[in-house]
Amino acid sequence: MNEDLQKAGKFKRISTAIFGVFLILTIILPFIASYIFNNYWLLFGIIFSYLGYAFYNTKFMKAFFILTIAIIIYWIYNGFHLEQKLTFFWLSFLFGNIFKIFIDVYEGLSKTIIDEQVTDINSTIKSSVETKLKQNNN
Repeated sequence: MNEDLQKAGKFKRISTAIFGVFLILTIILPFIASYIFNNYWLLFGIIFSYLGYAFYNTKFMKAFFILTIAIIIYWIYNGFHLEQKLTFFWLSFLFGNIFKIFIDVYEGLSKTIIDEQVTDINSTIKSSVETKLKQNNN
């Protein structure tokens, strides 16, 4: 049982570390891109990456797939260039979305392990109480 709780703690620490990496990269990467491409508008990528993180698992995600198809069509006609504002903002949005998926997976694993442990502990307590009541009744 302790091993399972250690695994749950490990998954929780991993999700926290992934979130820390997300925060650091979200701040650093748009600054580097705006410096390299000499375009200060790319700093809005910070906002778009946080929006991608925030809009994960919302009703907006249905429109997300339609917008992705539209942007792919845009890239087919205009070419895929990272210095384009639309491309950079969309990739920033995807960046936030993908990190949220990773975090949810690891937090889900830790929650599943902890829930199983709680169920096991509750069943053990319940069976112990029932056994004690049967012994007292006899």
